[in-house]
Amino acid sequence: MGDGDLELNPGAARDVEAGAGGSDQLAGMRAKFIDIASAQGLFGTAPNGAAAEAALESAAAAMLDQLERAGISIQDISTSAGETAQIADETDDEARVRLNNATEAVEYMNNFLHSSGGGGGAYLEVQ
Repeated sequence: MGDGDLELNPGAARDVEAGAGGSDQLAGMRAKFIDIASAQGLFGTAPNGAAAEAALESAAAAMLDQLERAGISIQDISTSAGETAQIADETDDEARVRLNNATEAVEYMNNFLHSSGGGGGAYLEVQ
């Protein structure tokens, strides 16, 4: 490959797409943070229990926000990997077509130049 060439691996891209898209760990974490954020009376009558509960709820809400951002990023990665695989497949298909066309042209010229019908490289001067 020359400078500036880009090699795409559709199989690896599909693996990334499947791995990122198939993960349910984020959903499990989200459910836990929602449980924490919605807990009422968690500290009972402990001194400063209400303040601790509010702090815990705030922390869980912040974690939910970060988790949501991570989920969007993971979805973006999954989508981009799928698009990369599709581009690689389309590029491979186009390369196959061009190679086939070039091979046909070479075979045609080879047959023409080596035919017994007088096309074997004889020159005719035109005035």
